[in-house]
Amino acid sequence: MSAKKDQKKDWKPIIIYICSQIASIIGTIVVIAVFAAIKMAQDENFDSKVFSNSNEALALTTSVSIACMAIVSVILLVMYRKRLKDDFKRLTKKQWGLLVLAAIAMLAINTGLSLLLENLGAEMDNQDALAESMSAVLVPTAIMTAVFAPIVEELVFRYSLGSIVKNPIIFVIISSLIFAVLHATNIAIIVYLMLGLFFSLAYIKTDRNVVASIFLHFVNNLLGTIGLVLVVLGIE
Repeated sequence: MSAKKDQKKDWKPIIIYICSQIASIIGTIVVIAVFAAIKMAQDENFDSKVFSNSNEALALTTSVSIACMAIVSVILLVMYRKRLKDDFKRLTKKQWGLLVLAAIAMLAINTGLSLLLENLGAEMDNQDALAESMSAVLVPTAIMTAVFAPIVEELVFRYSLGSIVKNPIIFVIISSLIFAVLHATNIAIIVYLMLGLFFSLAYIKTDRNVVASIFLHFVNNLLGTIGLVLVVLGIE
């Protein structure tokens, strides 16, 4: 059955995602405040400013973010397990082949753009933040980036947003822009805009099949995560 004909507006993934981001911010503030209070009670010479910039604080904040992302992933997987299962079955061998080719093209363009921007002196803030998080909490951060993020973000930016914005051209533009803006604030936004275009087009070209965009997102994040892990471990 075509996904276009039976898809109704579904705000739930977007609402859940926004709530998770709010919960992550509040949770981070609470955890840091409680931990700092305990430290101050134990040591009168405790410096909260030094602590806020420490690896210990980074590990705490990263753990809160990972926990929120993991919870959201489980919630969305349970809520949309039938949709994901049906979409997986809908993908034909030809579509899988085209997705593999699209993944290769996406990775080639991504690598080229990233190298160009780095040579121009642009800072890849999102990648740097992930590298810092991995240095504090390696395995959970890697799992969050490679597994949780593709599932959650595609159900939010492609499936949910796609159910609201029916016009495919407008959807591709809006979805790609929002995805890019939430991942970068400098010239590196070009990289995420390109990725957003690939994910959105994959979703549209497969008759709004979210598994298709999850696959491309997973491939991109997995290889990126492997690269960051090697850097963090000092293996280059």
